[in-house]
Amino acid sequence: MTLRKEIERAKKIRKYSDPFKRGRQLLLDAYQKTTRTGAFVDMLQFEMVRSIVIEQNYLSGTRENWLDVAKIDGEIRQADSSRRTYLQSVKSFIRTNAIGDASDFDRIAREAHGTEKFLSTSRQYLPGIGYGITLKKRRSPNQDWFLMDREGNTKLFAVCDGCGSQQFSSIATYLTLRELMQRKIELLTKPKPTICEISEEVRNLMRSMGSATLLMAIVIDETRKIYQVGDSIPLVRFVFSRDIIVEQVGYACPAIFVGQPRPLEKNDIVYHIRFGGKVILTTDGITNNVPRTNMALEQLYTHFSDAVVVAERLLRIAITRALKSARFDDMTIVVEE
Repeated sequence: MTLRKEIERAKKIRKYSDPFKRGRQLLLDAYQKTTRTGAFVDMLQFEMVRSIVIEQNYLSGTRENWLDVAKIDGEIRQADSSRRTYLQSVKSFIRTNAIGDASDFDRIAREAHGTEKFLSTSRQYLPGIGYGITLKKRRSPNQDWFLMDREGNTKLFAVCDGCGSQQFSSIATYLTLRELMQRKIELLTKPKPTICEISEEVRNLMRSMGSATLLMAIVIDETRKIYQVGDSIPLVRFVFSRDIIVEQVGYACPAIFVGQPRPLEKNDIVYHIRFGGKVILTTDGITNNVPRTNMALEQLYTHFSDAVVVAERLLRIAITRALKSARFDDMTIVVEE
């Protein structure tokens, strides 16, 4: 079956009495095709179909667990097998290079690479907070990671993207966001010093074997405080009387990372503040594939205001461009609700 036909079938599942069951069967058929061919193109086409099935199940409103439609048992088993192989390579590297505190490094690697990390995509929806998606390359760990959380009336969003040239950047992204979660109270009172301290902790553990970009937003009522380390670019959506404007905030800083060899200084962290609007955080896997991402989002928001729909459709735009260019990187989107 061609991609066009699979997409048409996916768009019609809301017409069935049980869209969840119909979507599960459609995804299983599409997934079996990708396992037979193993082709990069088939994997991306499958992710297009999965995105539509998820969106249609969400819009149908028939089940609270609509996001479970994305889970495929065969994919989970394959992911678990890949995880075991990866962790064996980590152990081999530790033994060969005689890393000082090997037990800590091994433990962090195991925490970072649970089964979900090796799935093609993972998604999270927190009502009233936001919706996040990460889509990984086929045969390697995902170097992207995202975080959404709430503390009282404060919302915290973050995305990390590992440095592709470094062997264990996927572990560095996990470690960065784990530290953000554990120190979120400090982040609210002294964000820049805390980010610098986290960078030192990542550097000490990773020993230049992995580092990551960081894009973080702290939302308190109508105030959006955005902190940027690296080349991921934040966006903010504003709604005026008749117009929707999505601002691309700031610029990329490609030579600065969390966990970099030299200590991260407060001046290395680019700071933005915006009042009102909604935050959209992406990694460069999205912005590189969707030129003028802010304009693409403006067009989406003209027709849809829902965080889930906007995120899924932006992902599909990026996948379509990746299919045309035959270039693909990990993709992550977090949209504030």
